[in-house]
Amino acid sequence: MKKKQSVWIGIGVGLGIGLLLIASWIIFLALFVAKSYDFVTSEDGRMSFGVCEFKKDAFCIGPEWDGGKMSFEIPDEFMGFPVTALGGYTGRGYPCPFAVRVNAGEYDFTCDDGVFDVHHRADDEFATLVFSIRLGKNVKTIDFADGKLYLGRNLENGEFDFTAKIVYSFTVDGQNETFFAENGRLYKRAGGEPVESFFYE
Repeated sequence: MKKKQSVWIGIGVGLGIGLLLIASWIIFLALFVAKSYDFVTSEDGRMSFGVCEFKKDAFCIGPEWDGGKMSFEIPDEFMGFPVTALGGYTGRGYPCPFAVRVNAGEYDFTCDDGVFDVHHRADDEFATLVFSIRLGKNVKTIDFADGKLYLGRNLENGEFDFTAKIVYSFTVDGQNETFFAENGRLYKRAGGEPVESFFYE
């Protein structure tokens, strides 16, 4: 009789542990999904953001430039949530670095300065696209930026023709406690350290 009872106790304990593990996994998944950021574009289509209703904040992914006005404002809030960062991750971890997305002109590719250093020729001539960015008062961090980019075309011989360089000129809301701008360049208030994540004018 004792043997039967111990068997049933063992089964009960096993089932209990199994159910506890399943419940823990469901809670983990629910919290993970709740804490993830959704990709949202502004109504005018000029800016994109990551928004998390659970955390009640947002980060700016960056401007979408279609060939028109080259000045953009990162608002204090988006969809009622403070915009606290530049760049981040949406969904299950899709990288969304802060950068100007160029949807105008005859460009085949966008590349970073590392690719440019390897493939550019000494006689390359390219335009400079200067984008004016105003930072809102709530931006506290630059979590992920891709601020050193070139645009170009693919040549028939397999080489690259670099045709434009994306450059930034910043202004910052006077109430921002983390960053300030001087001559278009971005600095951290603590110690006056320059932010080196961008090409400047």
